[in-house]
Amino acid sequence: LFNFELSLTKKRVEGDRFEAVVLIEIPYQGLWLDSVGGKLRTTLDLSLELRDGSGDTAWQHSASFEPVLEESKAGASLKGKYVIEVPLVLESGAAGLRQGKNVLNVSLKNRTGKEELKKFLEFEINDDFDDIFRSKN
Repeated sequence: LFNFELSLTKKRVEGDRFEAVVLIEIPYQGLWLDSVGGKLRTTLDLSLELRDGSGDTAWQHSASFEPVLEESKAGASLKGKYVIEVPLVLESGAAGLRQGKNVLNVSLKNRTGKEELKKFLEFEINDDFDDIFRSKN
């Protein structure tokens, strides 16, 4: 079953600057992989969008990743996770993140299996701002 875990770790909130890391952990067992030249591989397309409390887009990011496993070592490797870390840096605009619930929307597509999964993570920046937020969906 194609799935992933999503978390956001705050690094710094200072004035109008916001820094965090988006962490996505994908179990290899849930990925469709192609066998090519003794290697198992796929391409994952990732899209991230951060909306502030007003619903305005504060940040966007898209990238593709290519997990590769050696077929000869696939048995042990399939028990692990493919981890993607994406820095989230707003040079300005952190004030908008203090206006209510923010939503980080994540879309992850596995090209090989033609599967797409979307998740979101809600968080607020206030005096009780936690350092780590995890998706509950």
